[in-house]
Amino acid sequence: MNPKGILFLTALLLAIAGEEGRANLQVYLQVPVPGAASLPAQDVSSTPVRTFKGHSSFVQSMTFSPDGRYLATGSWDETAKLWEVATGRAIRTFQGHNDEVLSVAFSPDGRHLATGSGDKTAKLWEIPDEVISLLAEINVEKVSPSTGDVSSMPSIAILDFNGIGVSAQETQVLTNRVVTHFVQLGRHQVIERGEMEQILQEQDFQLTGCTTNECAVEIGQLIGAQQILAGSFGKLGTVYTIDMKIIDVETGRVLRTTSYDSEGSINLLLTEGLAVAVRRIAGME
Repeated sequence: MNPKGILFLTALLLAIAGEEGRANLQVYLQVPVPGAASLPAQDVSSTPVRTFKGHSSFVQSMTFSPDGRYLATGSWDETAKLWEVATGRAIRTFQGHNDEVLSVAFSPDGRHLATGSGDKTAKLWEIPDEVISLLAEINVEKVSPSTGDVSSMPSIAILDFNGIGVSAQETQVLTNRVVTHFVQLGRHQVIERGEMEQILQEQDFQLTGCTTNECAVEIGQLIGAQQILAGSFGKLGTVYTIDMKIIDVETGRVLRTTSYDSEGSINLLLTEGLAVAVRRIAGME
């Protein structure tokens, strides 16, 4: 079947599936390229390497940033999102359209995102400098599989940290780095953010405003985590601070706390302070 025939068949399948079916239907196409050798069926992988969860409706469009480290998506939920490819975490949500976002595109320097919508408008969004500068320093290392028994490790869910005197974008980037360090240490089974959000959404539980130990315990019970990591980033004068605590879900008791202060640039907190604080809270220092 030629490519046009395949596209027609795909459209027909989507039409038959209807609204509910389109949410679950996955179509894998192998369109022959003239002059290229066909791959054996067993050599074609259909396993995704990353899943990006956060939109509340169909994803209509997507594009990678010029450096390939970030992904922008447009959705029928009338928003566009910016994701970190290495972790699958949402960095920023762009809201303002009154209809589905049909197309997204980065500027050549990656500092702006353009979106086109069914509301008959196109919008240009600025990606804040602090997000660009902080994200540019993140080099997520590949984590080697743990040589220990993973099932014996306690499961932990890492909540979004609170920001006090620190912007929401900086707080999110720093929280993402905490997750990366925890995974690299290999002492916990870290529950993926997307999985946690999906479970809480099904339970109609709102993460926003969850700042007490009791609320953290409730989240842990809903998602089946044994421990919860919560904390905050702050700035007072020229000093940046980190405060963390690990809460036991079964007893509600705070198992361990730690803090770390860094004077000067927030970059020092990102590149040096977080690694120290995470090792402390994990009981390695």
